[in-house]
Amino acid sequence: MDSNPRLRSTRLPRLAGTVLAVGALAGAVVMLRGSSSEAGETGRGSPRVVAGRSTHPTVAVGRAETNDTQRRLRFAGVTRSHRDANLAFILPGRVQSVAVELGQHVEAGQVLARLDARDHRRALRAARASVSRAQAQLDLGRQTHDRVTRLARRNAATTAQLDESSAQAKVLTENHRYAQTQLAQAERAHAESVLRAPFGGTITGLPIEVGEFAGPGQTVMQIAEDTGTELEVEVPESSLPLVQEGATVAVDLTMLGEHVQGTVRSVTRASSRRQALYPVVVALPRGLPPGLTAEMRLEWPTGRGVAVPLESVVRRPGAPTQVWRVEADQVRALDVHVVAMASDRAIVEAELSPGDRVVVRGQAGLTDGRQVVPVEQLGLIPSSSRAARGAGAANP
Repeated sequence: MDSNPRLRSTRLPRLAGTVLAVGALAGAVVMLRGSSSEAGETGRGSPRVVAGRSTHPTVAVGRAETNDTQRRLRFAGVTRSHRDANLAFILPGRVQSVAVELGQHVEAGQVLARLDARDHRRALRAARASVSRAQAQLDLGRQTHDRVTRLARRNAATTAQLDESSAQAKVLTENHRYAQTQLAQAERAHAESVLRAPFGGTITGLPIEVGEFAGPGQTVMQIAEDTGTELEVEVPESSLPLVQEGATVAVDLTMLGEHVQGTVRSVTRASSRRQALYPVVVALPRGLPPGLTAEMRLEWPTGRGVAVPLESVVRRPGAPTQVWRVEADQVRALDVHVVAMASDRAIVEAELSPGDRVVVRGQAGLTDGRQVVPVEQLGLIPSSSRAARGAGAANP
């Protein structure tokens, strides 16, 4: 026990300050526990808020849309004239002259080219001379037969003489007929040395030059009639129901960058066994030249399912393909069947309607019924708008 009164009076205020500090700290601990316990009781079932933000997962959402996609098929070909022909000489010969140029319009019967016809002209002259001689001999033989016939009637000629004159007249008649046949052949050969246009049109090909030898049947010129242009393509059997005769189809002219409408003129129902392709001829508007690269385009609506953003489709190994739909700020997994895929969206068959919200980002860790914070791709949806849209999605 300290007997110094001054020292005792100095320690008493220090001890009192220490007791007060400990008491204040204990009170603070009690208040902290009370507030924590109170918050736990009142916050049960409500989202926790950290620094003013919800702790529910934030997901980006998009919208399901009406399926307005079109399926498209293209079949390529080259335009051609509705009527064209490869022209050739029937008999062989050397080309003497060509009277037309590439792209020139010609009329039916117009001379296009000639062969060297000197041999044909000589043969024609000889055939005509043979006919003249045979005609003269036939005339003389007939006169002789007529005279012998009159003498036989007066018993001035024997039966043998009559038979001989009759036989001679028959031989001369056959000789004259043969000479005429030879003349016709020579005239035809001479005429075939001249190539004429079978119909009016445009010269589209000149694969031979003057001085070259043309064999029989060798193409020396090509002509296309000016009555219209058409396109022929080959279509597989699966697409035949889309191309009926008389139907209107779209045609893209690749080189010209133009798009025109054509009419299906014919559909051939026979095809090669190996390729199983069927020729389809499309009549094109007048004025289009032949030889253009073109594509027949077939389009038709798919008519199935709804369109959703491609990112909303979730595929996992061993699990069905799914889309997460947002209903009143809660998510629900829907099994879907993908009908078609486009560049930025998928056509699916599911319990979806146009306007429904679907999750496009943040699907990882989602479970049915979990609350989320949906964010539109163009910005945050206000809470009132989310509630209205969520109710609309839940009750379409």
